[in-house]
Amino acid sequence: MKAIFSPGPSYSNLEVRKYAGWVHIYDLYREGLEELGYDVFVPEVDPKLIDQSSTVSKILSYDIVAAQQIPGDGELFLGPPGYSIVQMMAGRDNNWGRGMRTFLPAWNNADWWRDQQLAEEYKRFGQPYDLSPAWRWINRTALEMCDHVIACSPWVKWTYSKIVPEDRISIDFWGVDSERFHPPEVEPPGFNVLFVGGDPIRKGLVYLAKAMVGLDDAEL
Repeated sequence: MKAIFSPGPSYSNLEVRKYAGWVHIYDLYREGLEELGYDVFVPEVDPKLIDQSSTVSKILSYDIVAAQQIPGDGELFLGPPGYSIVQMMAGRDNNWGRGMRTFLPAWNNADWWRDQQLAEEYKRFGQPYDLSPAWRWINRTALEMCDHVIACSPWVKWTYSKIVPEDRISIDFWGVDSERFHPPEVEPPGFNVLFVGGDPIRKGLVYLAKAMVGLDDAEL
């Protein structure tokens, strides 16, 4: 059995895939499908072919290239519902579509509840933040169409409930796989903090650095 996993433009960038969060999510998807007995195919898209000028252009340019790689012998498709060309190629049952009938759409909509806060934070540092009408429309439409939403806290559930009925929202608190991520066997000297976020403003690196100033023998 073959499964098609189309994870989106961020996974095409090797620098992004170095970050622990992205790699962990990617591994969980792939390992989960493999445990179910699937041979997992992931489209390979050259980052140079992805238009980085806006969020919408990144999605569209990835979508066009990835759609050309969808094999004809897949049985299951997993990917964000925003990549419509890839899904059309996977789902259409004619001489140029692939005829896959099992779709497991997964949409990472984390930015919806923090857009306004992040826009204000980026403005403080003189940096742009994408709050374009097109991107907000995509996020809102995805929420309205989804069958279920998983929120990471009661407050996030409350923000989603402005669009999605509460009976379609579950809370699943963030956790960590302690077998995959654990302290080193050798205790390092002093107080050490490893920062693995890809965006220092969005991840709050400035506040972390300020907090560590008052610590003795601390290293970031």
